[in-house]
Amino acid sequence: MAGLRSHDQGFVAASPDRVYRLIARPESYPIWWPGSMLTGDGLSLPVAGGAATAERERNGVGLHLVYGERSLEWYLEPFDEGTIVNAFLDLPARPGRRASRRLLRLRGAVRRGLVGLKKELEGSR
Repeated sequence: MAGLRSHDQGFVAASPDRVYRLIARPESYPIWWPGSMLTGDGLSLPVAGGAATAERERNGVGLHLVYGERSLEWYLEPFDEGTIVNAFLDLPARPGRRASRRLLRLRGAVRRGLVGLKKELEGSR
């Protein structure tokens, strides 16, 4: 059964290097992403429900976080005087009609993270 995928993006008026330095530091997530926290097992995000591990990095342009069967990938694109931040969320499919509601809820959490990232970086220019 195919999984659920979503893609959200936002613009941050900060260089890709600054954005990457922030998303690559797990201890920074609770500062800018509401609902995230550091636990004894690692980083817990509102889209995951468990501890994350950075599976692979893309030389300052992306970071792939894995939570068991779920994953979140950040991909950064330079644009004008800032960065387009892409968030790709992959979830396992579960039977039932509630998948679309679940996906909307998790996309809302990703958007709150994007807004928090924007506020954190643009507020400290």
